[in-house]
Amino acid sequence: MKYLKINYDFTINKTAGMGHMFNNVINILITCYIKNFVPIIPVFSLGNLHCKQPHTNFSEFFDYSKLKINNTPFKVVLNEDNIQDKNDIYILNISFLNQFQLRWHPFFKLDDNYNITVNPSYVKNSVDIFNYLNIYNCYNNTKTTFNNYKKPDFAKLKNIQIYLPFNDNVIKLGDEIIHKYLSNNYICIHARRGDDVNILKSENLDHLNKYTESNYILEKIKPLNIKNVYIMMHPMNKQSYNKLPLKNSSFNIVFSEDVKEFENIELNNLLYCIESYIMSKSIYKISTYRHWSNKFGEKKIYDDYLTRFDEEYEDNFSFPYLYYN
Repeated sequence: MKYLKINYDFTINKTAGMGHMFNNVINILITCYIKNFVPIIPVFSLGNLHCKQPHTNFSEFFDYSKLKINNTPFKVVLNEDNIQDKNDIYILNISFLNQFQLRWHPFFKLDDNYNITVNPSYVKNSVDIFNYLNIYNCYNNTKTTFNNYKKPDFAKLKNIQIYLPFNDNVIKLGDEIIHKYLSNNYICIHARRGDDVNILKSENLDHLNKYTESNYILEKIKPLNIKNVYIMMHPMNKQSYNKLPLKNSSFNIVFSEDVKEFENIELNNLLYCIESYIMSKSIYKISTYRHWSNKFGEKKIYDDYLTRFDEEYEDNFSFPYLYYN
């Protein structure tokens, strides 16, 4: 068995966040599974925009020892020093990566005959959506609509199911918070109010920011008749967010700042993983944007989404009309 070592310095990254870098891990796992390698997981740095994160291989968030691909345990190496025979290492030299993304590199390019699912589904990665757009013959670099939409014959596709669970610390704390603040009957909403606010402004789509405001969220949850609601929201721009309509309502609305157990968590990426676990256990899940599975998936990952748009954008898969988180 050969080991795959990627000779590229991911720690020079200063902008790409957890989702972009975690994409690389998923691409590495898929490619090594297909090409019969044991991957040496690189060390990444995560962008300062979201969180000042030390260098990471994501082992503080995910339990690689429980990793399975197609229900079979899959080995990874986190420390190259543990490999006794260095001759067993295949070194892939990479001089440049577009946006620090391995998926654009020829070695990691996926054919369109794979049906890929990644669980848990609530941690941001775009591998799923790029794969789906490929197999539906929709994705190319010149069009932003589903003009070539053609549903594939799933029976002819090769399934790759990746299971990479959170580590025990994330799960334990998530369960404690659910039990203490929410019970087992709750809604979870991911309201994206971080860098998205300014991104939408820059795209002259500022009017879409209203859908993550308190009054619109209240309109969304009132018909559901579920009292307990957890709202995920990035700390950026959160101080100026008007929570009063939510807090003064009859709902039990919980934000991260309401959770005493979060007081000593300094890394937003860790907070995001715990909140993603809380999302996974909710009985009704709401994303900010239309998730790709709401358009394409055999099974929806989210039950609904906050942002509404004109019918003319129904077949537009560019941000923010279709998203992967």
